[in-house]
Order: sequence, then C-alpha cells, then structure tokens
Amino acid sequence: MNRDLLYEKAFRMKEAQPWKTLKAEQVFALEIAEKIYYVQMAEDADTDKVLKICQDENDLKSCLVALEYDDDDIVSDVELKAQAFSQNTLICALISRDYLREKDQEAVRTYAKDHGISLRGRYAWPQMLRLVSFQVPREPDPEEENAMAESMEAIIWLSQHSEESGIQIREISSDTAWITLIRKTADGYTAEDMKMPKLPEMEIPAGESRNDVFKMKTTKMKKHGTWYCQLDVLSDPRDAEGVDGLHYAWELQTFNLDSAQDVSVQPVRDYVHRTDVMLDKLMEAIFRENTCPKEILVSDARTEKLLQSWCKEVGIRLSRGDMPEGLYEENDEDTENQDFEEMIKQVDTVLEFLQMVPDEILLERQKDLAEQRVFLEIMAVVPEIPASTRKKIIKTVQRIDELVNKTPVKRKKTTGKAKRTSETSLVISVSLGSGCYRHIQISNKESLEAFSDQILNAFDFFDDHGHAFFMDNRAYSDMDCYYMAGFEDGERTTDEYTLEQAGAFPGKKFKYVFDFGDDWTFQCRVLKELNEITPHPRVIRSKGEAPEQYPDWEDDGWDDDDDEED
Repeated sequence: MNRDLLYEKAFRMKEAQPWKTLKAEQVFALEIAEKIYYVQMAEDADTDKVLKICQDENDLKSCLVALEYDDDDIVSDVELKAQAFSQNTLICALISRDYLREKDQEAVRTYAKDHGISLRGRYAWPQMLRLVSFQVPREPDPEEENAMAESMEAIIWLSQHSEESGIQIREISSDTAWITLIRKTADGYTAEDMKMPKLPEMEIPAGESRNDVFKMKTTKMKKHGTWYCQLDVLSDPRDAEGVDGLHYAWELQTFNLDSAQDVSVQPVRDYVHRTDVMLDKLMEAIFRENTCPKEILVSDARTEKLLQSWCKEVGIRLSRGDMPEGLYEENDEDTENQDFEEMIKQVDTVLEFLQMVPDEILLERQKDLAEQRVFLEIMAVVPEIPASTRKKIIKTVQRIDELVNKTPVKRKKTTGKAKRTSETSLVISVSLGSGCYRHIQISNKESLEAFSDQILNAFDFFDDHGHAFFMDNRAYSDMDCYYMAGFEDGERTTDEYTLEQAGAFPGKKFKYVFDFGDDWTFQCRVLKELNEITPHPRVIRSKGEAPEQYPDWEDDGWDDDDDEED
C-alpha cells in the first residue's frame, strides 16, 4: 500500500468533514475482504478528528466503554484506562503538527507540497498508526493500511451521500441488539442490519502470591495503621527486556493514611498475567518501609481482587470503601510537576549515557539503542519539552541513525593518547554509607554478576539474596537496569552483560542494590581506567568498618525449630 494513497484519502476526509454528519455513537460494521471491522468517527477535545477502526470485538468493547463512561458510572477511571491501553485499534487522525514525529512531518510536507495542499488549520496534519495493547503505537502493516484506506473511503462516501442513499447509521450501546453493516458495491455502498456481536466480559485477574518466604516475613511483622491502594496504568512508556518497543506498566499506587505519605511500589510490566510479581513488589515496599499495615483500604474491584487472597494469608484486613477525600487532589499540581521533572531527568540521563559511551560499545547493544531511539522520538513531540532539550533529542536521534547505518564501524584515530586495548581495567569506588568504602580493581570484561560477587566479598556480606545494578544512578529505576538472573522477569540480567557493555566508564556513577527486603544500596563510581589486564578482581583500598548484614539475627522473631532439630 502506498502511504501517499492514505494521505490522499485523509485530506479528502478533512474536506468532507464527516464528523459533522456522524456522531461518535454511530459506529458501523464495515466488510473489507470478507473481514468485519467496526468504524467510528470521533473527536478529541474539539482539536483532533480521529477515525477509529476496531479490528475485533475486544476493540469494540473498549470503544463502548469510552462512549458510556460517566463520572457517576460504575466503570472506574482505572478500568477506562485499562480498556483504552488494551486496544489494537487502527487510527487515521487529523491532528496538530506538534504531535507528529519529525520524519512524519517531513513526509506530510512533501506530499502536501507536491499536491498543492495547505497545511494550515487546527487539524491539518494526517497521522496513521496502529495502537498496540499496552505498548506504544506502531506503523500499520500493508493489510492494516488497506483497511484504513477502505474505511476512509466509506466514511467520506457516507458523509456525502447519506441523505440521497437513505442510509441511516445506527447509534449503538452495550445493550444494542443490531448494528449497521456497510458493504461496498460497484457504484457506492449498501447498508443492512447485522446482529450485534457478543462482546467479551471484562475479566479481572485474582491475585496469587507464590513467594512463601516473603509471605512468612510479612505475616510475622507487627501491623498497625491503614494504607490505601489502587491499581493504575502509568501514562509514561518504558522499556523492558523481551518486549518489542516501549510499554505501559501497571503500578499499585499506595498511600499511608497515618503518616500521609506515599509508599513507593515498583511498577511491573504485565500485572494481568503475573499478579505474583505485583504482590512481591508490594511486600518489598513493606520491608523497605519497615512497617506493615493492619488494614488496606481499596475503592475498586480490580485492586480488591488483586489483594483479597494475599491479605487473608498474611493477616491484613482488606476493606472496600470510597477513596479518602483530597487524597490526590491536593497534590495533583505538585505531582504533575514532579512527574514532568522526572521525565526531563530521564531524557537527560539517556542523552548523557549516549554521549558518554563510545560508538563501538553502543553498536554492540543495538536492541537497547533502538529502544532508546523510540523513547526519544516520543519525548521529542511532547509539547512541554523545552526547546533546548528537544534540539538535543533530535541531534541524538540523528547520531543513533548514523551509528546504525555505519558498516563497518569507523573508529576514531587517537592522537597523543595511548590506544586502549580490547581489555582494560577499571578502578571503581563502592561506598556503603558515610566513611565506609572499598576501591575495587576489575576487568572491564567481567560480568556485572562477577562485580556483585566482589562487592559482597569486600563488605563481608553473605550472597543469599537478589541483586541489581541501576546504571542511571537511581535505585529501582527502569531506564537502565540489570537484575540477577531469574529474579525479575523480562529484565536484562547481570550474568549476560559486562561492565563495559553496561556503560561503566570513568566518571560514571551508578547504584548496586542487594537484598530487596533490606535494600542495601551501594553507591558506585568509576574512578579511572587502566591500560592493563586484571585477571582476578581485587580490593586495592579499604576504609571504614562494614555494617553487620544481620545485626539482629538471633532476635528477628523467626522460628528456629528446624535449627534445633539439626
């Protein structure tokens, strides 16, 4: 399918203005190549005109949920977002230029110039994309482009000939028995009533915790106070190993009502199919806070079903009620500002990382490079991004494109500096609290797992828990993290990546977290690089006495029956 054909039909759709004759409730079925699609002409805040093409009954269900949503309805905001993010709908939109990627802007400019079309107006720029369930939108494939072209042609014809043809498009709802079916003929379109397809029920997964150690520890903790919990889908996309492109994660938003403080629970990629991971993250937060609630309050069915069985197992009372008044409203503006500042920090971290790491190392991480490129492209079109940051993003994307197109890799000549061998040594300062640090000399080719072993040896810790490295220097950040193999599903693992591949170069700061219950957080900084080989990692400088790993081992309240039997 020629993309110019889609542009041609999009500009014809703009001229026909079907949104003036068809309401959002007038959804119709359209037969294309013996397959049924469901087509809706919608508006977004009177600024964008969006033609939605639902590819199956699940998408149609999401469309109806949005149509029937009401502030007083039983459908919660979370369920509305869940339905919206789960769609695989095709989108043909007329939008503002600012929401298009640079390369798409250039393609539209070229087409408009070649065909004498003005791009002025509030919704002058066409956009074609396919929504992907809980992932960022993608380019449509040829079959989907054909469905887009046929749908635009049908809605243009209906807006221009509905009166003379006598075709009436039914308004639909979740309890509608019939929907209008449109078929193409030699000289136009015909319409007939079709039985409304059976829509899928909204399935909510029940929570199941498989971590008996975490549950036992939670059960034995003293409980007091009340927490409020609510599942939500995060609106900022992120990357994860094993997922093609950026995705939208689930977060269990948690608030301690007694201290009036947020409790940070790490988001997960796919809570729907891995409820146990979400519950593990909640228990990790309980251990980190060193406090366990006596009661958890929820206000929606999804969160209640996640926590129901687990609360019963660990001895926490679960109550259903309204969200406490003013819980999030008072801090909405502050939260938005913090979220935006965090978003800018993420962009700056990515830019700094890509500028610091040599080309040859970046090219060894092509998948990561592609994911970072997608992230930067998305951020480049966010209207609130400062112009200076947007320029940096564009330059960085251009550099990535240049890198990927390099074959073979061109290495810069060194002048006046010693050439680096393929294997060098790093001196890394690892500190734990104030006045306690170890300088470790280690090969840049050693794995992160080997570096973890050396850190624990240097501080006299038992290697009996999970660990992770956070190369953007923010503990539990998802931007550039490496988890112990088998611990965090879908993440890059420390046994598969070397220090060099992870971007450990002089001046780099990053964090190492050990034991996700006690959260021992080590601050790491690469002091220098030596043009020599270190066969085995070693501590070359030590200061301060390391803290005890288990200071209250005998008084922690655990049963010792097994030890006594031994």
